[in-house]
Amino acid sequence: MVSALERHPGVRAALHYSGPLIDWLEQNQPTFLDRLAAMVDRDQVEMVSGAYYEPILPSIPAADQVGQIRKMNEYLLNRFGQQPAGMWLAERVWEPHLPRFIVEAGLAWTALDDTHFRYVGMADEELLGHYLTEEQGCPLSIFPTSKTLRYAIPWWEVDRVIGFFLKAGERWPGRLLTMGDDGEKFGVWPETDIWCWDKGWVDKFFSELERHSGQIQMVKPAEVLQSDPPTGRVYLPTASYAEMGEWSLPAESAAAFHQLAHQVEEAGDFKLLSFLRGGFWRNFLVKYDEINQMHKRAQYLSQQIHGRTWQDANRHAAALDALWKAQCNCSYWHGVFGGVYLNDVRSSVYLNLIRAEDVMRSDGWLQPTFEARDIDLDGRKEIVLRNARSALYVDPARGGIALEWDSFTPPFNLVDLVARRPEAYHRQLSAVAASADEEERPKSIHEAVRSKEGGLAEWLNYDDGRRGLFRDRLFDRHPIVDQLECSEPIDCGDFGKSVWEVADNQNPSQPAVTLQRDGLFSSTGRQVPISIRKTIRLLDECSVELTVEIANRGRQMVSFVYASELNLNLLGGRNPSAWLAINGGKRMSFDATGEADGVAGFMARNDYLGLQVEVDFGELCRLLYYSVETVSSSEGGFERVHQGTAFVPCWNVKLDGS
Repeated sequence: MVSALERHPGVRAALHYSGPLIDWLEQNQPTFLDRLAAMVDRDQVEMVSGAYYEPILPSIPAADQVGQIRKMNEYLLNRFGQQPAGMWLAERVWEPHLPRFIVEAGLAWTALDDTHFRYVGMADEELLGHYLTEEQGCPLSIFPTSKTLRYAIPWWEVDRVIGFFLKAGERWPGRLLTMGDDGEKFGVWPETDIWCWDKGWVDKFFSELERHSGQIQMVKPAEVLQSDPPTGRVYLPTASYAEMGEWSLPAESAAAFHQLAHQVEEAGDFKLLSFLRGGFWRNFLVKYDEINQMHKRAQYLSQQIHGRTWQDANRHAAALDALWKAQCNCSYWHGVFGGVYLNDVRSSVYLNLIRAEDVMRSDGWLQPTFEARDIDLDGRKEIVLRNARSALYVDPARGGIALEWDSFTPPFNLVDLVARRPEAYHRQLSAVAASADEEERPKSIHEAVRSKEGGLAEWLNYDDGRRGLFRDRLFDRHPIVDQLECSEPIDCGDFGKSVWEVADNQNPSQPAVTLQRDGLFSSTGRQVPISIRKTIRLLDECSVELTVEIANRGRQMVSFVYASELNLNLLGGRNPSAWLAINGGKRMSFDATGEADGVAGFMARNDYLGLQVEVDFGELCRLLYYSVETVSSSEGGFERVHQGTAFVPCWNVKLDGS
């Protein structure tokens, strides 16, 4: 794209690069940035700011919003000698309070989809120029970006796009049209590299823009603010682009909304279509509990980092930068992109959360080794166990399982899995063939239905809750691995998802917690009252010890199979660096599936990460293990993603009546 702009100096544009990409370019391709600087110097390009690590801006605290924007502003000024005037808003997630903080950070404009404007009833002829909004007296200009142009460029033939411009000029002479969209559509999305570059769409488009320069004038946003008064005043509702609103809905509601929108579109009632709204971005924090956990961990760290006096300014800056990296939006939602389902991307969030916390400890900030706190803000307290090497987050309200186990060196969350859950797009899988689209013109990722492999419908298994460590399961007989992998309802106990009590007299100076629950074992028409008491301890090294006591509170003898399920993520999944060995035997892939008798323990390792987990069961067990595979949507098509591996050690238990 930059080469194309260099070949066509008459084409002017505003360009935004995210902080993570900038950091990579500075280290690996600094001459690329020099080329951008040359185009800035000759007034061809305006560099666009943004929150540096590309967070969903309204989802992070105000201090981080302003701080991340100012970090990007400072970089652009130093690197390109240009004081930025506007910003790109990640995923165009807008909430009405944002102007105050954008202006406070030193910017004057942003761009939002025309969808946002249509929600307040504005018509096509009004979606021109720029509009002024404000929050508490802080004015901000907003450019409405045309959905028609976003779907036309680069998908339409060039002549058709130019014709659209010329007709718009006849209808609205002298008015401004804005198109803003992601760079991925010019070569990263499937088949767009062939369309845009091999077949020359971009160069042809740029040539035609230059040829029609007398009729189509290209201007940069900052120039518009200097030369053109606002078209009007506007107050926009909470919104994002239309597809994001659909994706944020629960699966059943998303499917119903998609069908309704399709029916309205087929009927040609586009005015009515503009009033159909999906959900609210923040509902991702409800739809995916795993997202909420990362989000609330980041919020709490932000409060601690901003709310204390630092002994060392460099450590303060390092902690803040790690926190801001952890706020990057990619793992905090899911739609046509992999998002939260991509465990390598999520691991980067946890890596930076753990780094930020580690810097705080090195500056003298110490938390108790036992802490009861409502981490996820669900109204119930979770338990944090912490020592010098690791931390464990236990949720008594979700079956008393550990939802997070953080190693500090290397910084990694070993229990970072996303549960398998229904998605609206799963209904399309039966109609998808694992073949490339044969059309001459590539489709937008919002139009195309692709699959990276065949038979994905067979992998649609759904979990009944979060995955973690130490989920207690009772069976009336030994299960087979297929039953566990397919989440068959074979549990005969009510312990795995229930609320557990935290035993009294927990010692704040000891990284240990004791949980207990009185429940039932239900099988063959009878119910037996069972009590389980388990103690989870962090040992001096990066080790966890689990002790389980089971009691029969009924009068009759009872026998069953007891299992304590362990879910671990070592970034396996067709990854030769991640492997597994049972009873010291031969290596197998970490994402293997199988069963083994007489198991004393196993070892799992990721050679690339330098991370190794050794499990000792204490008593021989029958071990079942399987890869936890989600089927999710991505820009390249439906795909199977390894989340981690479930290990289910089983023991025969026989208890006399009381």
